[in-house]
Amino acid sequence: MAEEKTLRRVAKNSLWVMTTRGIEVIASLLAVAMIARHLGVEDFGIYSFLMAMVWVVSPYLILGLPRILAREISRDQGNANELIGGGIKLIALMSMPVIIGILIYYKLFHADITHVYALILSIIGMVSIAITRVLNSSFVALERMKYETYMTFFSSLSFLLLTSISVYLNLSLLYFFVAFVLSNLVGLMGTIHISMKRFSIRPKIDFSLTGTKCLFRESAPIAISQFLFQMYAYMGVFVLKYFFDNYSVGLFQAPSRIIIRTQVVPMSIMMALFPLLSRLAISDLFRNEIQKIVLTVIKYLLMFSLPFSIICFALSDVIITVIFGQGFLESSIIFRFLILGINVSFIIVIFESLTISLNKQRTLITINTIALMAALILNVVLVPGLNYIGAGIAAPLSDTALICTYLFFLKDTVKATQILTAIAKPFLAAMLMGCFVYIFLYIFSTEHSIVVLLISIVLYFALLYVMKTLSLNEFLHLKTMLRDKN
Repeated sequence: MAEEKTLRRVAKNSLWVMTTRGIEVIASLLAVAMIARHLGVEDFGIYSFLMAMVWVVSPYLILGLPRILAREISRDQGNANELIGGGIKLIALMSMPVIIGILIYYKLFHADITHVYALILSIIGMVSIAITRVLNSSFVALERMKYETYMTFFSSLSFLLLTSISVYLNLSLLYFFVAFVLSNLVGLMGTIHISMKRFSIRPKIDFSLTGTKCLFRESAPIAISQFLFQMYAYMGVFVLKYFFDNYSVGLFQAPSRIIIRTQVVPMSIMMALFPLLSRLAISDLFRNEIQKIVLTVIKYLLMFSLPFSIICFALSDVIITVIFGQGFLESSIIFRFLILGINVSFIIVIFESLTISLNKQRTLITINTIALMAALILNVVLVPGLNYIGAGIAAPLSDTALICTYLFFLKDTVKATQILTAIAKPFLAAMLMGCFVYIFLYIFSTEHSIVVLLISIVLYFALLYVMKTLSLNEFLHLKTMLRDKN
């Protein structure tokens, strides 16, 4: 009974977190579509390059604090005010060298002053995001994710509205960064209000560095590993910028923006499971339970992501044209490479959260260093000859190298053979679905693509049912978990 109650609570929180991320995905995709259409490929490449620089330095502002604080508060709620106060103080301290670094970049490379303003605005927006996430860590620890959903809605709506106004008034590139800052400040103000009124959170901010040093030591490995991961994730952008131009960056980043948004699905699930995994990780007696949870998440996540990637692959031209416009049609080939790779990238997200819940933050540094080297080598080899197509090929290959690295370091918790066994039937069904789609859409060149895809989906889930991978009992169990009986 207690286990069933825990499952229902996890499922309910997962639903809230997925709703939060769903709001972010819809709002950001609409905003990015408007920005891309307004700026065109060349200027969108500049916008993407500047945002890539910001996201690369973002780990030194966020510092992995949300997950560290969520883990610690879930174990001892009495220290919430001290922990959150220490987190905010650490963010403020770390923002100073980042801004100084931007000014040095301006002086050394004689960067366009408008781009420097855009970077400073983005850092202010990122600081707002960092503090908001620190405050949200109490929601996660207390498993009350619905409040994050409320604030995300208002923040995302603000960003969408401000972006629409910028496009309507035909404003320049800089104003899209202003929209980014203002919308994140809206989210921060709302989160402060809820934290204080609903949870009596009063962050304790003093001039003592003792607690801040402890937090820094704990979160620094995550910050370093996330910096390495962001470098890894945006390696294609930087290599394209070095060898080619903003146009190539724009073509590569347009489909990448869509793929990045799909990561919210595994992130939402793992965020909801993170407090539970952190508590189980305290004792080695619960390692089998952790393994069971991870394998179940991977199985059911890929059960739905595999057919999704096949459908998106078949509709790649339509998706790119509808979202970004005819000018970005060349990006559809990149989208095909990236969408097939999301199944691997989903597992990467799961493994990252698992590693942190197991208190193996320092292991992440080694893992992401190896992945960064693999991404650098692949991009340097492929990009000069293939341009943005080379970057599109390097991305899923790099993800494959990263997941192999994770499997090596997590072999005591989860093994490759166990994962292959868990996903074997969904993978086989997806292969047959892919063959069906290929035969009718590419060999027979039928014009009824939507009909073919709908039939292929029915075929896929029918195969899962026949292979006893997905049964009616599992749906009924899921319904029981989601029903709130409290």
